[in-house]
Amino acid sequence: MMAQVKGKWIENNTVTEPKLAINNTPTNGYVLSWNGGSSVLEWATPSSADAHDVKATINDTTPSYLNSKILVTTDKLTKTLNNSGANETLTFSIGSDVFDKSADDTDDVGEGSTNLYYTDVRADARITAQKGNASGLCPLDAGSKVDSSYLPGLVVSDITAVADIAARDALTSSESGDMAIVADASSDPAVVSGGATYIYDGTSPYVATGWLRMITPDDTVQSVNGDTGVVVLDTDDIGEGSTNLYYSDARARAAISAGAGISYNNTTGVITTDLDYIETKGVETITLDATNISNKYVDLAQIPKTATATEINPVGGPAQEYTVDYTVVSDGADVKRLNWNGLGMDSVLEIGDKLIVSYTY
Repeated sequence: MMAQVKGKWIENNTVTEPKLAINNTPTNGYVLSWNGGSSVLEWATPSSADAHDVKATINDTTPSYLNSKILVTTDKLTKTLNNSGANETLTFSIGSDVFDKSADDTDDVGEGSTNLYYTDVRADARITAQKGNASGLCPLDAGSKVDSSYLPGLVVSDITAVADIAARDALTSSESGDMAIVADASSDPAVVSGGATYIYDGTSPYVATGWLRMITPDDTVQSVNGDTGVVVLDTDDIGEGSTNLYYSDARARAAISAGAGISYNNTTGVITTDLDYIETKGVETITLDATNISNKYVDLAQIPKTATATEINPVGGPAQEYTVDYTVVSDGADVKRLNWNGLGMDSVLEIGDKLIVSYTY
């Protein structure tokens, strides 16, 4: 029975694939041997008289010899020693394929016990094992942030306030964590105007580029009316707007003088009021005597602010109506005479009647 074995013969860097017709069936433990009497390749036991060295030739004038036997093991052929002193290598396999590293890939190679193939499960398990461990991986929290427990604390050694970038760069003794508060950082291309705060990254030996600008302070107030640092303001530091004006004596006096009913003397400082703008509610109770009844009037104690607004309520009688039952006329000097001559209260009032008179003055 003949067995066909595929192999690769590499001679002088040229690969060929001879197909060898071999007498007998490969059996575990047999070796490939040359039977000179029959002039065939055959499988034989190592102790067989026909177990000679294999002679192979591929279009070569000089046959090549394999100094050791090609041995049959489970599912493969192996040859343990190449032709010494030459550059030929012959490999065989039982079946349909021979591994060739120039064409084959991992799909053609079985997995060993040490160099394992990649799988997602294996990779995930390895990543999980490294999470949070020293020299491992830093995990993220539910918000995709690094938990503070995995971050080193910020160590600030020295905080120095300087005038400008040049003064900052003169701090050649700066160490990692040192901070510089620069009042005028405008020479920094990243700062348009005003100040900035920097922290040193610990570069050694010292270099000016080791100062890293802290971004967060730049998002807040940089200066107040041009002042930086701890700023304490009073009204002397804040300019006056167009609406909320500062107090001044002149403004106060002008405001007082402009008020209705009030006058202010800028020279003497005397404030006077116009009585026309001051009203007092007055109520008089007048008991009529014979003269009042005879004259048909009484004089009020004060001059009413508005005569027509005077009200009269005789005790025990109804309220009286101005110009119908009474009126207020001049007593010769002031308009304060309550008169009913020829009006509704005439011939109605008697001695002893009481009039309740209310008015403003």
